[in-house]
Amino acid sequence: MARTLEEDIRLLESKIDDLIIEAKKHTISDLVGDRLRISTVCNVIQRRNDILSINTSTLFLLAKKVDTLSDKTESFFLTIHYFIEQFIEKHINVVNVTALVNIGLAKKSLDKMFDIKVQNPFRLNTMVRYAKIVAEQQEVWGDLEDV
Repeated sequence: MARTLEEDIRLLESKIDDLIIEAKKHTISDLVGDRLRISTVCNVIQRRNDILSINTSTLFLLAKKVDTLSDKTESFFLTIHYFIEQFIEKHINVVNVTALVNIGLAKKSLDKMFDIKVQNPFRLNTMVRYAKIVAEQQEVWGDLEDV
């Protein structure tokens, strides 16, 4: 059975929380470097309220760093990157980008989401907000590809 949008959001939060738990097992000085500043690492590790306010660049860099320090066989970077790609494909990736722009989604943000790279960051809470908007519009208009 396919997961709902809300279930996918909770699963994404859980995956990020797992990464933060693993990151806390290492010292801040171990995590800093590779374009990760001490303030960024501290902000991410201490985050509790809105875990999705992190941008993908920071998330991916931290995941790569934790992967190099961790003895786990599962790659946080690959797992999270794949999940975000699947989330976008499932909940946002409508063939007609014009329809997405017409319902108020920023084309620049959409372009970043459809081409996920470390150097092309976007905030996860923006991705979730867009997915909710798309879901609402699909309920109203049906298939957005036909709009």
